[in-house]
Amino acid sequence: MVIGGDNLFSGNLNAFVNFALNNKPNTTIGAYRLKNKIDASKYGVLKVDKNHKVVAFKEKPKRPNSPLVAMCLYYIPRKQFHLIGNYMKLNKNKVDATGKYIGWLKKKADIFCFEFKGSWFDIGDHKYLAAAKKNFK
Repeated sequence: MVIGGDNLFSGNLNAFVNFALNNKPNTTIGAYRLKNKIDASKYGVLKVDKNHKVVAFKEKPKRPNSPLVAMCLYYIPRKQFHLIGNYMKLNKNKVDATGKYIGWLKKKADIFCFEFKGSWFDIGDHKYLAAAKKNFK
C-alpha cells in the first residue's frame, strides 16, 4: 500500500483494504469526489464503470470531465510489483509523480477505484492545510 504523506482524510481505511483485497490481483486507487469539478484540474481525474473499474485516467487535465480524483492512496498487489520496476526503467525522470505511474499502468493492467466518503485534504497546499485545520479541530 502507498499513502501519500500529504493526504489527510477521515474515510475508512479498512473498507479500502477489504475492497482492494477482493479485487486482487489488481491495483486499487483511493478516490474522492470533489464538490467543485474545476478543482479536479490539480489531481488525477478518474472515470469508472459500474463495477468500479477505472476506464479513464487523466493527470491534471486543464478541463476535468469529472470531480472524481485520485488521492495518492494505492493498493498494489504483489503480482504487479514487477510493473513498478518496468516503469522506473522506462521513465527515469518521472518516478516521483505517482499520477504518471497510474496513467502508464492503466495501459498495462486493470485498475479499480474505491471512493472514500467523509473528508479529504491534500495538505501539500497551504489553502487546503488551513481548511483541514478548521475541519479537524
